[in-house]
Amino acid sequence: MEMRAFSRQAPVWLLAAFLLTAVGCGSSLYEYQFEPKTSNPYQLSLNADTNVVAGVLGNNVEMEMKSQQKSLVQYAKEPDGGSSVEYTFIESSIEPSIKSAFPMPEDALAPVVDIYKGMVGQSFTVMLDNRGRAVGIKGIQEMIKGMLGRLELPAEARGMADQIVESSIGEEPMNQLMAQMYPQMPEGELEVGSEWESSLDIQGIVLNLQYILTEREDGKARIEVSGALSPGESHQLSLPGLGSPGLGSLETAYKELEGSYKGFYVLEEATGLAVEFDIDMQLDAVLEVKIDAAEPLSGAPVPPVSMKIRSKTVGSLAETEL
Repeated sequence: MEMRAFSRQAPVWLLAAFLLTAVGCGSSLYEYQFEPKTSNPYQLSLNADTNVVAGVLGNNVEMEMKSQQKSLVQYAKEPDGGSSVEYTFIESSIEPSIKSAFPMPEDALAPVVDIYKGMVGQSFTVMLDNRGRAVGIKGIQEMIKGMLGRLELPAEARGMADQIVESSIGEEPMNQLMAQMYPQMPEGELEVGSEWESSLDIQGIVLNLQYILTEREDGKARIEVSGALSPGESHQLSLPGLGSPGLGSLETAYKELEGSYKGFYVLEEATGLAVEFDIDMQLDAVLEVKIDAAEPLSGAPVPPVSMKIRSKTVGSLAETEL
């Protein structure tokens, strides 16, 4: 009796087992979704170590910079279906050093330290699409004004500092920096071992990147990235204090450029946020510069600049409770 009952139920159990297996296989695939929490802010910790060696006519200048920043990060939903995220700096510091064959004032790097300190309390907002990609930035000019307002600088020097800060943390460089905060995720389902490619253009440098989903565990996905750097389009940069209102601009273009980009991201699958990332970049290049300025600088020859850049950026994002 019991054996006959079991044999009658066997097809039912086999069907149930098949369905459970099929469901299990489906759930083992990962499809990227960007759904950050909007109730409480997150805290972003960012550490960057950068070494730059620049050479002109056989004379080298080497600069080391170790920066640390912490920000409160507040996400919000936008009516168009995208999101916005506001970054407010709560800690910011830098330890710069410089080695040069040229005589340098002892306090040459003091303004850099002051500018980083001036970030504390400042904020800006990044507009994101429904995939978490940066599509616009608001509040950068106000942030720069607030930062520089704390510096004791004469009017002429303030204009120059404004241009320098704009070239490093203005809307364009910040937009490009935000593009690196997340891996470029493809549409559709992924399994461990899936690979895809993307490219980024960052101030005259093209990053051709390859991604691979290497691991999934405890609701997190590890994405490894590697790639090569190549020259992009020439880049325009305003010259501080030149022309009307400045004297003009300079155009930079990388030649003989080669480099590498390697690291990883850890994504929280429920939100799509990068809760950890670690990126190493190396670049060797010759930078050609053309000046577009009023006399007597117009057409003045500028010797090429050799550059070696080594940078490591490590970040982490964690929920906070108010």
